[in-house]
Amino acid sequence: MSILITYPKQKIAPYYRLELAQTTDVFYHPLRHLVARQLTAQAIEQLVKAQNLVLTSPFAVEVFKRSWAIKNPTATLHVLSHLQAQQLAQLPNPIKVSPAENRRALAASLTTADQVDLCWLLGDLALPHYQNYHGNKVVLYENRWGQAEQGKLLLTLLQHRIQKVVLTSTSAAQRFLATLGELDSEHQYLEREYYVLGRQTGDYLTAQGLTVKYPTSDQQVLDNVMQRLVKEEHDHVREI
Repeated sequence: MSILITYPKQKIAPYYRLELAQTTDVFYHPLRHLVARQLTAQAIEQLVKAQNLVLTSPFAVEVFKRSWAIKNPTATLHVLSHLQAQQLAQLPNPIKVSPAENRRALAASLTTADQVDLCWLLGDLALPHYQNYHGNKVVLYENRWGQAEQGKLLLTLLQHRIQKVVLTSTSAAQRFLATLGELDSEHQYLEREYYVLGRQTGDYLTAQGLTVKYPTSDQQVLDNVMQRLVKEEHDHVREI
């Protein structure tokens, strides 16, 4: 049995990669290609003048830090996790961390004061989910995925018996199931365990009739899922 993880291999902690590699075959398919977008003059103005900036993803943090932080060193930065706060710690901006690593908790954590000159920094696929929130929305990057990437995933699914799948976003879940639909019924309906990082992705998979496993904590959700996988694989080896 093998594991498929829809996250860049280099962004998975070496400990987890090594531990899993000792017990099973692991395949890494991010199911995405993130590209920073060239901003319009209006978007730049909204970002620069904001008093509160909400960074809605790890890549939004990366793009902001690399390209835009120097343009607004005073806005309060609202982030999903303590890890993201650490990545931005060298900036002069005040930083607030969401109580849980998900969109709902991040939005709910914004106080009345935080709503002043508020600007959300996000990706193009995430934009529809934020339309009803107060504040400006600036799309920092695009989430792309093409036929070449799908072909690589399809080959992995054809050549290996994937039993466990870690789907790190709803778009990854949609792309995975679309690729699965290209296979014959024997592969398509092979029983698998699906691990997700958040409720939205889990709800999408559950609606497709699939079994879903969630993190046991709202913090460090990726680490939480990886720890669970390592434990399950080691337990399985001991049972053999």
